[in-house]
Amino acid sequence: MNIGINQISDRAGISPVSDFVPVRVERCEYGFFCHPLYYAGETESGFKEWCNFHGLQYHYALLDNDERPEAEAISNEYYQERAFPSCAGWEPLSPEGDGWFIGSIHETEDFGVVCVWLRKENDS
Repeated sequence: MNIGINQISDRAGISPVSDFVPVRVERCEYGFFCHPLYYAGETESGFKEWCNFHGLQYHYALLDNDERPEAEAISNEYYQERAFPSCAGWEPLSPEGDGWFIGSIHETEDFGVVCVWLRKENDS
């Protein structure tokens, strides 16, 4: 039986987070960050369902796709230093429009370092 985030939330008495707001981004020594209310989910569809449930839009920014010279230098260094790489110097570009804030900066197996930008749907 496949149970979605809405069903789990309903059973647990969890309601959408109406005050899902930006917090101060304090990155770890390796450059990663996670908003205290962020939920990545186990699958892409689980993450999308979570965003829907909370009325959030999302946008992915990838370190590998950032063509600014400083980002390319950080990317090259990040992938060459295998032991304990750091992306702390990377400042991901915000998507166009108002209300975006960082939900997470993390590494993925398929896409490398990713910044997940979030905003409330009514902020678009």
